[in-house]
Formats: sequence, C-alpha cells, structure tokens
Amino acid sequence: SSSSSSSSSSSSSSSSSWPSETLPLTPPLDSLSEHELTEHSSNKITLVTWNCLAFSYCTPASHPGASPPSLKPSHRSSLLPQILKRLDNMSKNSIPTIYCLQEVDRYSEIYSATFSSMGYTCASGLRGSPSSPSSSLPPSPLRDRCIISWPTSTFTLLKSLPLDLDTLSTSPNLKSFRRNNVALIVALKDNRSGKIFLVCCAHVYWNPKFEDVKVCQVKYIVMRCKILAEEFRSDGGGVEVIVGGDFNSLPVENGGVYSFFKEGKADAVRVR
Repeated sequence: SSSSSSSSSSSSSSSSSWPSETLPLTPPLDSLSEHELTEHSSNKITLVTWNCLAFSYCTPASHPGASPPSLKPSHRSSLLPQILKRLDNMSKNSIPTIYCLQEVDRYSEIYSATFSSMGYTCASGLRGSPSSPSSSLPPSPLRDRCIISWPTSTFTLLKSLPLDLDTLSTSPNLKSFRRNNVALIVALKDNRSGKIFLVCCAHVYWNPKFEDVKVCQVKYIVMRCKILAEEFRSDGGGVEVIVGGDFNSLPVENGGVYSFFKEGKADAVRVR
C-alpha cells in the first residue's frame, strides 16, 4: 500500500491546541483522530508520513507567505519536538505508531534525541550518493535524509536498507536520473504478534517536468521492497509491505506515480 505526505483535517483536531506561532506545516496529526487512536488491536499500526521541511530549504524566498519569525531555525528547533511528542501522547496505550519522515536535517540534534526520549528507535538514509558531485550537496551533517522511527518495545529491527535512487543513472545517457533522492526500507518484527512489517520511506524528485524520473524511482523502490519481502517470506511467514513518503505527485487517474501504485503500470507515452 502507499501513503502520501499530505493529510486531511480531522474534526477532533483544532488549531488552538497547537503551540503558538506554528508554521503552516499541516502536520500528520490532523489525520489521526482521538477515536481512531483509542481502538486497541494487536493487528493494527498507525503510520505517520510527513515531509518536515529541511532547515536548509526554509527561506523567505521559498516561503513568501510565512512570517519571518516562523522561519527562524530557533523557532522550528523548539516546535518540531513538541509536534512529535504530541503525536506520541495521542498514541499511548493504543495502536503503535511508525513514523516515516522526509527532509530531516539536524538529525542528531532534534529528531534522534527526541525519538530516543520517547522510547523510539530510528533508522536513516542520508540524501546524496558517493558519486554525487561534491558541490551539489552540503556537507554530510547538514544534509537532509529520510528516517523511519518505531517504538522500541513493540518492534524489533531485522534489517535496514537505505536506497540511493541515483543508482538509476547507470550511464551518461541517464544523467537526468541523478537527482540525489533517497529512500529507506526497514524490516520490523512485531513483538506482539510475530508479524513482519516491511516499511519504506521515500522522497522522490520534485520537478513536475520529469515525471518519467519519478515513475522510475518509484518502480525501483517497489522492486527493492519486493526483493526484501521475498527474502523474509522464504522463512515461511507473512510480510506486510507499507510504502510511505513524499512522492511529489498528485493522486489523479492519469498521474504516472499514482497509476503505478494503483495498477502496477504507467502510460509510457504520456510519462516521458
């Protein structure tokens, strides 16, 4: 199954309950109603997928509608942990939550520290391959990444697999596929039921003029999920596969990425 990074509002959430002067991030909290999160089941999980907006992209030029104070790193550094902790408080003693976050920078400073204090374990996939030109990305500590986080007491990590989507640019004729995008797959064993969840967090290319790149990136991600799922199915157990992320695509019938997820194929004449 697939998830997008956008979320719809829920009647159980209100803006007044958020910290003051919040950024207009439309966080995934809006899609998690209190009713949904009070339903106990050992066969269910909640997945939160959210593009957190990397600090390096959070500028007045790229966000002209935002108030300048809300774009300050100091403001966002205090706000992001509050949002994550509120999500955690909503899901206590109910359905466990797995987080798929994109555009995560200041990873150790904010995200890793916050999730650790909440009793979660994180895996990450850093954006940018070893073959990327040195001038195309900031130094590693400032580079954004995809992360997946899960409650340590509920899940056991079996495998973590970062995916460098530049792998698709295997020849000079495919230079358009070198976009420094990344995905991450983790295999988690549910300690309650023994079921294995294969969870993928992906961030595909943004430019709407390159839908062929997006479709090929998604196809590669799904192929790698399938290979890993077959590895664990060979042990005789079932595997649940969940793909979440920011696909920079609209859920429309003629959309290449949407069509691929829905039907397993895309129109090669239109997607070019």
